[in-house]
Amino acid sequence: MNGYLDSQTSGNDWSLPNRAMLHEIHQYIPIQTVISSSQAVFNNLETQMAKFEADNQASILEVLEQYVISDDQQVMQFLREHLTLPELLIQAAPRLREYFGDTTVFSLRTVVDEHDWKTLYAVVIWPGKARDVVTALDSFDEDWWIRRSNLAAGNLTFTYELI
Repeated sequence: MNGYLDSQTSGNDWSLPNRAMLHEIHQYIPIQTVISSSQAVFNNLETQMAKFEADNQASILEVLEQYVISDDQQVMQFLREHLTLPELLIQAAPRLREYFGDTTVFSLRTVVDEHDWKTLYAVVIWPGKARDVVTALDSFDEDWWIRRSNLAAGNLTFTYELI
């Protein structure tokens, strides 16, 4: 028996020019709707970007009030490149004062490792005993930092320096 028939068809009549197929009903989106919804995303984009930049600059200025910066240019560049860090540092400042005291100095520095990976260090400048600062830093980490560390994406480390 021969299974080949000359009259086999898909059931679609391709000779009709504007016949809607069942699969086209769900895929067809009028082009005007696509253009309108795309334009809505870009409405006031320049205004939104200017506001975002102003907010980011205000956050960086607030960070400068809370922390001492050792290498001003590199730290400022790092804060501009990593947009979540200024707000995170602002939130961390009162918690750091809670664990280390109001008179403790907090510094920001950037360090580049051998693989050119930059990291921002928030350093507690500690005049006391090493055991005390380690205990305070461990408490800070456990109570506050670990839950928020994912926001820094590995770009921020809290540490201490004994003086």
